[in-house]
Amino acid sequence: MIARLALRKIFERVGAVSRETALRVEFSDGSVYQSSAKDAQDKVSVIFRTHRAEWRALLFFYEGLFESFISGDVDLAGEQAICDACATGA
Repeated sequence: MIARLALRKIFERVGAVSRETALRVEFSDGSVYQSSAKDAQDKVSVIFRTHRAEWRALLFFYEGLFESFISGDVDLAGEQAICDACATGA
């Protein structure tokens, strides 16, 4: 629960900065965060399948997120938008 709340705050910050990319994050408990990018041309979806993936992303940031993606604990959807969202949040 702590990891989920912290990740939600991080994604809210990234979503607030990005005006061209709509960000949707689904957590392992089924709760969803969705940014309200008005002029969004691209969409990015991050789906956490396990609580472990949430902790891994929180502790190891993008490396943990992509490690969880490789292990199948996270699904990522969106073409070039994932790179754009990461660059905007930096």
